Amino acid sequence: MIDQYLPGTECELDCICDGEKVLIPGIFEHIEKAGVHSGDSMAVYPPQHLSPSVQETLIRYAEKICLKGKIKGIANIQFLIYEGTVYVLEVNPRASRTVPILSKVTGIPMIDLAIAVQLGKPLAEKGLPAPPELVAVKAPVFSYTKLKDVDPVLGPEMKSTGEVLGLALTFGEALEKTLLSVHDPVFEPPLEEQFVFCSVTDREKAAALPVLKTLADRGYRIAATEHTARFLAKNGVAAETVGLEDAPFSNSNP
Repeated sequence: MIDQYLPGTECELDCICDGEKVLIPGIFEHIEKAGVHSGDSMAVYPPQHLSPSVQETLIRYAEKICLKGKIKGIANIQFLIYEGTVYVLEVNPRASRTVPILSKVTGIPMIDLAIAVQLGKPLAEKGLPAPPELVAVKAPVFSYTKLKDVDPVLGPEMKSTGEVLGLALTFGEALEKTLLSVHDPVFEPPLEEQFVFCSVTDREKAAALPVLKTLADRGYRIAATEHTARFLAKNGVAAETVGLEDAPFSNSNP
């Protein structure tokens, strides 16, 4: 099998179709770039960076897929946005892990509606309802601290063992709630001799620079592989050069 990889923005939506109408309670925007399994990705609802035209395209594609596919019940559709073009990654004619989140945040009983449709009852409404005032952020939970010799690098295979949900009036507050529930406070004053280790590929170095500058300004010591350390030094961030075998972290405490 040969796959094409596009490093764009991934998003997904859950919908209910009765064969004639399609109800889309909401769209989730993934925070990680495409390439990470949706179950291992942080996601935010409503989308924070998707333009109205892109969201309209997502809705139009979902409606066409459901009606052409003669789906009766619930479905999850995952998309990729790359250079302004929307691509369909996969269509799953089943409930997904975002269904209980959407049901909770929007108040739309998605499973009850899907069962009613499967029993022959028509949908009363269609399209995308007005988003609620709340912002929801979903974050995965991993078990690396309990398992030895597990590679913590994320990819297309799902590795998370749970998830948490943060609700707030703003994206920043919701994101902070989820991070604090699964990690120690990153931006609290660090412990003495606390390191952040980084090894960043060339294409992502410019994007990573502001984050690493912020950590350095807050008192963290930066340890980096040779080329990353050289890039940071050129941009005013002090970093200690280490090899991967000398990196100051363990598998249980990256």
